[in-house]
Amino acid sequence: MTSKSDLLHALEQKPLAYWATIENYRWWLAHDQVYLQLLRLETKISAETVRTIAKAYGINRNIDADEDKTNDRTAAAVANVLNSTDFVKFAEKKTLDDKFEQFLAILRRMPMNLGVDEAKLKFVSGTSKFIWFFAPTCWTMFDRLAAHGAGIRKDLASVERAKRFFTALSSRGFESIIEKARPLFQDSPFRDLSPERLVDKFLWLKGCSPAAQTNGRLTLYFYMQGLPTDLREQLESLANRIAADCEQDLLKLAAKK
Repeated sequence: MTSKSDLLHALEQKPLAYWATIENYRWWLAHDQVYLQLLRLETKISAETVRTIAKAYGINRNIDADEDKTNDRTAAAVANVLNSTDFVKFAEKKTLDDKFEQFLAILRRMPMNLGVDEAKLKFVSGTSKFIWFFAPTCWTMFDRLAAHGAGIRKDLASVERAKRFFTALSSRGFESIIEKARPLFQDSPFRDLSPERLVDKFLWLKGCSPAAQTNGRLTLYFYMQGLPTDLREQLESLANRIAADCEQDLLKLAAKK
């Protein structure tokens, strides 16, 4: 029987891009593709779907929990902002730098930000995550751990961290990495997986503490053990290919440690 220390040593030999690929699939199956399909059924996003996605993606903090049981006013107002946004225009922008000003414009219109100074804008991560569902191409979600993985200072206001995060990723080759990884997914049984989400998962893992990274590897290892053999082998093949072709490029997006 393999000891825990031997198992941990074996798991640490796998590049981070390998684990990010598996986490990308795990999260896609449980969440991303579920809500993408749900949104395709709705002509407009509803307050209920805003609340559901906010809970799943850990961005419920700025949407008053008490309203969930009565009149969900804040969630409805978030839905109104999203439904009135021209995401076709947003998607036409080719780089994260180009998209950032439009991201700010959407953020300013969120109900919790009306009349708020720009330096104190809230729901920064939440807005970035909702945008991904409407215009996922060449866009990535901003959050605390991904920003930490990219080396963005923790002591800054959220909107300033987001600005530095998106600027850093664009300057380090985010767009070219996306285009490099996309055909690798499309040439596999997992063609619907998002290379943008691969970047998010890589930076998220990079931003974790060493203990959290270790726990993440173990969790993903045991997740793989629960998959049917054929599926596990296909996913491992893709993860190995992504690691071989993209690890060094993904490391360029991350902070040097």
